[in-house]
Amino acid sequence: MANVFDYINDFFAGGEEALRNIEKELERSFIKDILAPAKKARISTIEKDTEKYMKISLLSAQESLKEVSKNIDSSMKGEFSTKVVETIETKSKEYPKALNGTK
Repeated sequence: MANVFDYINDFFAGGEEALRNIEKELERSFIKDILAPAKKARISTIEKDTEKYMKISLLSAQESLKEVSKNIDSSMKGEFSTKVVETIETKSKEYPKALNGTK
């Protein structure tokens, strides 16, 4: 025959499991509804900032190559100079394409 203590233990044993399930569901909801969107927003901000700084760097490098090309063109003569300048100009035009490849 079961005594009163057994009935009380049985009653609270089910409640303890229910509380664990509630706690797990609250943790899942917290992660899904609060932590995950905040993390995604932070990642998006980092990506946008990186793209902005890369664009600035690439445009700066492109301008530097154009200046080098002008200096080489004026200081060197002949077929070699022409080929070097053409190569620099060709490579310089590839810099904006590099930025498009980051997405």
